Amino acid sequence: MATKVALELIAAGTSVPAATPKANAVIGTPRGVTTGYGGMLDWRITNVGALGAPCVIMFQTSPDGLNWFDLEAAYSADLLANTVTQGPSIPLRMAAMNVRAIAYGNTNSQCLVEAWLEHVTGL
Repeated sequence: MATKVALELIAAGTSVPAATPKANAVIGTPRGVTTGYGGMLDWRITNVGALGAPCVIMFQTSPDGLNWFDLEAAYSADLLANTVTQGPSIPLRMAAMNVRAIAYGNTNSQCLVEAWLEHVTGL
């Protein structure tokens, strides 16, 4: 049976202000994952008010912890107020060195976001 640990990438309830561009994204905690076997990236987006554009959580990987590359994005499923979008999980390959999540987008209203990695640490 595999051994796993949850690594928080963006804390639950983190606010992404309305009209946040990618250049000024909310940046989560970077995690070194060289001692594991990959895992599943999970996320949740809550629309506080009605949106004009979806909120985005972008998962990124880095070979050195300095230069980050987009891996895959997760979007709020709709633009209605008080709705929650969660999953599906995104696989993180075993070769990943570092991972983080950033959040941005959402015109008109703030969003609350969270992201985490279900990291496989042993087989």
